[in-house]
Amino acid sequence: MLCGHTHRYGRRHVSGSHGRIELINTGAAGNTGHSDGMNTFVQISIDGKNAAFRAVQAPDKTKDFKVADSWKAKASEN
Repeated sequence: MLCGHTHRYGRRHVSGSHGRIELINTGAAGNTGHSDGMNTFVQISIDGKNAAFRAVQAPDKTKDFKVADSWKAKASEN
């Protein structure tokens, strides 16, 4: 699940009766002066049942983007 309410990048697993969901807070994409001082973009690549995620960040007012986080997910067999 993608959201961006807090203007700060982060991700966590949320488990419950729905199963397990990856909650991704995308942060501030292009807006300066929010919370953590970073611009963050999350790239998602889908290949069949597999997904690859990559978050890149740069300090406000720069274009010095670097990979801050990356991970892979696979569809459940259920």
